[in-house]
Amino acid sequence: MTGQFRTIKVSNVLDQLADVQDALEAFVEELGLSDDLRHSLLLVVEELFVNTVHYGYDGAEPDTIAISVGLRKDGDLHLTIRDQARPFDVSQPPRVPTGEESLEEIQVGGLGLFLVHELARQILHQRHGNSNITEIILPRGGAAA
Repeated sequence: MTGQFRTIKVSNVLDQLADVQDALEAFVEELGLSDDLRHSLLLVVEELFVNTVHYGYDGAEPDTIAISVGLRKDGDLHLTIRDQARPFDVSQPPRVPTGEESLEEIQVGGLGLFLVHELARQILHQRHGNSNITEIILPRGGAAA
């Protein structure tokens, strides 16, 4: 990665999503990145942040979610999300919707996670102690090659 990166730390409440998006927008604009890459970054972060907040915690359990984004030498973005939510490995691709199921039959989060996998070049997940660490590489063109 180059020296161009940003880390945003927010509480695990949905109201914080706007702050995350504003910081990511500023980072993308500062670096002059493409609209496609900006769009991919915002979609991926929104999907993973919302799912983590909605499904990762019991009640109002407080946590800090750290989102780091950096520009790699090849122009791709390296995104890391750290939280202490319940374990969930987003690196495993969801079952691909066949088009035969109704929307009610598709697993909650399945479509969004499917989209994350379509946009990412690579997704890695590890559990370190009580923390989920998810790393995502977003290609500079904005969609996985």
